[in-house]
Amino acid sequence: MLLAKRFIADKGLIDGIEVKIVEHNTNKGVAVARNTGMKAATGEYLFFLDSDDWLPDNSIQSLAHLVEKFPGVDIVAGNYHCTSPKHKWLDLRDKLFPEYVNDKQWILDHLLLPDRKGIYGTVTNKLIRRQMVLQYDMWFKEGGVVEDEYWKYMYADKWESMAFCLDYTYIYVTRENSLMTSMKDKTLLNLTMLSIYGVFLKKSLNFSKENYKNLLIKIQSLVSKYGIPDYKSYSVIYKQAMREFASYKKLPYNVRLCFYYMSLPRFFVRSKVLRLFFI
Repeated sequence: MLLAKRFIADKGLIDGIEVKIVEHNTNKGVAVARNTGMKAATGEYLFFLDSDDWLPDNSIQSLAHLVEKFPGVDIVAGNYHCTSPKHKWLDLRDKLFPEYVNDKQWILDHLLLPDRKGIYGTVTNKLIRRQMVLQYDMWFKEGGVVEDEYWKYMYADKWESMAFCLDYTYIYVTRENSLMTSMKDKTLLNLTMLSIYGVFLKKSLNFSKENYKNLLIKIQSLVSKYGIPDYKSYSVIYKQAMREFASYKKLPYNVRLCFYYMSLPRFFVRSKVLRLFFI
């Protein structure tokens, strides 16, 4: 904070741009900080920058150009330059998205695609229309983990239009000791994601077979992608969650049956279940 204050002139300006610092006396976490910032903001759009990362020259200008080109757009997503090759999938140039889309179903479909093909769900490197946030109370859940994933799934049905900027507007720095790369309690992360998926499945959304298939793959990947430090306790809760999902009456019968199969002891046999019901 002291470093940030050094860059601000006496009148609260940096290169003629008004800057406001809002601070907490104690560290209350990312979600609280973001909510506080959103409530204090007065501009038409919000932008989030994580402390580990940085912006190339003209980043905001490149994003704002699309706001001018497509007035009222809900979200403008910028392109990432990543310091680690394993995050190359964030590069929009490989995804062939249109420059602008105002189809809610298209946005939902592409949010549910696998990461390498779909819209990345992080809130960083996006201009987010502030009025949309205020209208739908799109706040971050405080006191938890995977804040971006919560925001993505809870409010995905509110995004009505998006624009995509192919210019690199964000430098994503991967650090080995960061929360997402070295979290010891990965079980907590998995269980949090399961609860998010559970709430998401209850939403009245227009899901296609492909949507359900992609969501099932995401749920199953919690087992293989992150690993299970405490397998016995996690496997019990995982199976309970799958049984709960299978009880959701609004879901198609074959989807509910697929969740039931995933609750069985041999739930690691994933591909056969998907082929049986969806392919």
